[in-house]
Amino acid sequence: MNKYLGSPRAKKAKVLSSSIVYKGPVFGIRRDEVIEPSGVRTTREVVTHPGSVVVLPVLPDGRILLIQQYRHAIRQYLWELPRTY
Repeated sequence: MNKYLGSPRAKKAKVLSSSIVYKGPVFGIRRDEVIEPSGVRTTREVVTHPGSVVVLPVLPDGRILLIQQYRHAIRQYLWELPRTY
């Protein structure tokens, strides 16, 4: 197995410091100073979210149910799997 694709021995980034940039009711933003497995020191902004669940409804005839959801960030409707928080 490729050492960067889920191997239990794959190296992880070392977090040097972490700070909360924004904390809102739906998501947050955290800034981490890290040393990547390659040795490069960098800053990463991470979107945090409490999580959600996606449901894959398969109808008796094999069709999959999707919903059309408006997404303001791209100002368009997208076809998505149903989800919940």
